[in-house]
Amino acid sequence: MDFISHGLVGITIGLLDNKKTKKKILATSFFSVLPDIFQIPYYLGLGYIKDRPFNWPKLEDWTNFRGVHPFLDAFWDIPHSFLFLVIIIIPLVKYFKKSNFYIYAYLSHILLDIPTHTGEWGVKVFYPLNIKLNGFTDAWAWDYDYFFISWASLIVLNIALYKFIHNQEIE
Repeated sequence: MDFISHGLVGITIGLLDNKKTKKKILATSFFSVLPDIFQIPYYLGLGYIKDRPFNWPKLEDWTNFRGVHPFLDAFWDIPHSFLFLVIIIIPLVKYFKKSNFYIYAYLSHILLDIPTHTGEWGVKVFYPLNIKLNGFTDAWAWDYDYFFISWASLIVLNIALYKFIHNQEIE
């Protein structure tokens, strides 16, 4: 799944919280994209290797690239692992006494990436163990037309959720 869709799903999760505030909704959106934030060095590294403008890789650059640079692969695998969620994210959320919805948002990222990453980009759910789950589509590599349809659908879902299910003010 792509970065923006993950963020919109995080907003959906934030809207489900009975104790929601604008700050909490933004935080759940942040937690839902957090695994991909660790991947920024991977993006820029690949763009640099492929000599792309602004070091931003093209979609075709990702094919057959995984495993060539194991250090960069770790930026993808570690935060997309349930072990990272259990060992790092959950203890930090609990230690700082934050909303469990932050955990749900982070978990949503991993769960949504499982069906939307195939082949070499399948999710290693218990990294560093090499247990990989393959999805049924590479939604992260769609044409932009499909991204806009996905984003529009998630925005409509959020508006409907806000208006019809939670017809109340957000603090």
